[in-house]
Amino acid sequence: MRGRNIRSFWEMKSILFCGGSHLATAKTSIEKRFELFNLDYFVTAGTKNLKWFKNGGRYNIEGTIIGGSPEQANIFKDLSKYDLIIFVGQFIQISRFLGGNKQLLSKSILKEIFKKDCFINLPGNLYNQPLEIFPEIAPNKVILIPDPLVKTLNIEGIDLDYVHYFYEQLHLFCEDRFIKLLMPNKCLLEDDLRFVKSTYMLSKDNIHCKKEYWDIFFQKFNHI
Repeated sequence: MRGRNIRSFWEMKSILFCGGSHLATAKTSIEKRFELFNLDYFVTAGTKNLKWFKNGGRYNIEGTIIGGSPEQANIFKDLSKYDLIIFVGQFIQISRFLGGNKQLLSKSILKEIFKKDCFINLPGNLYNQPLEIFPEIAPNKVILIPDPLVKTLNIEGIDLDYVHYFYEQLHLFCEDRFIKLLMPNKCLLEDDLRFVKSTYMLSKDNIHCKKEYWDIFFQKFNHI
């Protein structure tokens, strides 16, 4: 009897997962880990949305209801009905900020690159609207899982201090906006505790991780 009561309690919890290709890769692991929850999905990243945001596209917002992207033109979500909103990815990639330079830059230049709203107004005229408005519409409900830091060819050899600075600024950004930043467990990372272990990489030219990575990531999720 007690077990059934616990199950009923958890089934009342609703989670909205948001993102693009990383979310698609992680979906099987998510559904295994959160099988007792009410799950919903919203495509807020990916190639179509990236182009849309770059070209000035913006969500339609009415109170707590949001939608109208070309990826899901007829789908609208009421953010107030979810207990948690979890972004998996959402354009948070260090490669966007490199500009071809993998070496550590001076502190003054780094401050110019990583300004206060740099994860909202991303390089290349990319407005990361979901990460700005979701925490405003649904305060204290948003969790951000940044894109896995996979050592692909385009960032191989990057100065590790540059990587540390990137995550320091991401932490401050999330803290300022009352977003819970959720980083991978150290068992998934190389000795530097930043890059994903090669065993979980799909390939040197693919930014996505294997299913095993996400299985372990969400097994250790304890933020409900």
